[in-house]
Amino acid sequence: MKHALSLSLLALGPPPAPPTPIRPPAQDHVVVYESPDPAKIYCYTPGIARLGGGRLVATMDRGGRGLKQGEPQGKVFTSDDRGKTWTHRADFPFLHARPFVAGDSIYVLGQARDLMVIRSDDAGKTWSPAAKLTDAESWHQSACNVHHANGCVYLVMERRVTGDIKPWAVGEMAPVLMRGKIGADLTRRENCTFASELSFRNTIPDIEKDPAIDFFGVPFFPAP
Repeated sequence: MKHALSLSLLALGPPPAPPTPIRPPAQDHVVVYESPDPAKIYCYTPGIARLGGGRLVATMDRGGRGLKQGEPQGKVFTSDDRGKTWTHRADFPFLHARPFVAGDSIYVLGQARDLMVIRSDDAGKTWSPAAKLTDAESWHQSACNVHHANGCVYLVMERRVTGDIKPWAVGEMAPVLMRGKIGADLTRRENCTFASELSFRNTIPDIEKDPAIDFFGVPFFPAP
């Protein structure tokens, strides 16, 4: 019996090697921007776009109690060596920004409650003042996809439609598809088309009024 056990162990071979330690990605990373005070100034919303000539345009924004009143939240950087080095080009006074190309121009769209946008016509070297696309509204989003089709650029932002859900208003945010014709000045509201709105609170009935509703598979957010 002992011989059989020994032969069985030999047949199994040596014990397997321990698993290779997990190696985090981006070991050869480049720091585009670093907070001067990480405990008080936070970095948000990284965005990036590639221009036709290969230049990269990166955007981000900052927040936190360490930011001075009136200090611009957003920053624009460019790189001409595939991201090895970066040049700070501009600051902008809004959050949740994303850069996108439309024809010969590049834009950065975000929100300071209202939708705000800046534009560059020289590959990101200089930028226009921030322009408002809405008035007395409240928007939200982050850097995400932009789609080009039929001579237009399409993207989505979320609008708070009621303002009565506290503190986090997921239930009242309506995704709004926006469209702008490539070649038009997209810092002007009249050159942008906004689709109709439908929020979660206006789609899903109130569970308190109709407790028989089966919400299985549907994320539930407050919908007063």
